[in-house]
Amino acid sequence: LWIKQESPTIEDRPFITWPRQDEYVTRLAETRKKVIEDQEGVARGDIVSEKPREVGWSWLNLAEGLHIARYTPGATCLIASRVEYDVDAIGASKTLFWKLDYYLEHMPEWFMPDGYWHQRDGFPKRNMANRTSSSGKIKLVIPGFGTIHGSATHENCGRSGRFYWMMLDEFAHADRGQTGMGEKIWTATTKTCRLRRALSSPFGRGNKFEKLVHSGDVEVFSVKWYED
Repeated sequence: LWIKQESPTIEDRPFITWPRQDEYVTRLAETRKKVIEDQEGVARGDIVSEKPREVGWSWLNLAEGLHIARYTPGATCLIASRVEYDVDAIGASKTLFWKLDYYLEHMPEWFMPDGYWHQRDGFPKRNMANRTSSSGKIKLVIPGFGTIHGSATHENCGRSGRFYWMMLDEFAHADRGQTGMGEKIWTATTKTCRLRRALSSPFGRGNKFEKLVHSGDVEVFSVKWYED
């Protein structure tokens, strides 16, 4: 995988993980394995991750979601953040779906199945039917395999349907301007997804993310800025 570094200099660079990232990737794989192997459908693989900015945590979680969507037929995934503009906006490198697009554009053509690319002017171009970014319809479809949807963290986020995997980005901020929203989303998605990744930089006390970190009810993985 390649990622886009924007500070201190702008450059494309291979995603070479450091030890603390490797530990987190291992936990992602282990919790996912636990859910897959559970025949009764009751095991949970949720992880709450407390992290600083600029340590590649969004990139790591997006890589897991992309891997699931690429290799799991029928998988429905969800990526959510506080506002829709943080999820997807054309040309905005801060958004989560921009990072997904970047991953795919820097992978070999053979990584994606037939139907994702089509030839134009002698080069592979993405079939736009597989990627929509209009308001309320953010989506990445991998033909024959999975789909990743995008949403803001509003009251109906992840409430209906069933999701194989879910990423709740900057979850500590879900309550900003909408008190109690984090609690509503966490409660609702408990019923619709068993593999949730709630990650955020800290944002004071009293929000749902902070409560989860100190609850003892869910696995917590913390990373410090000096561990990179």
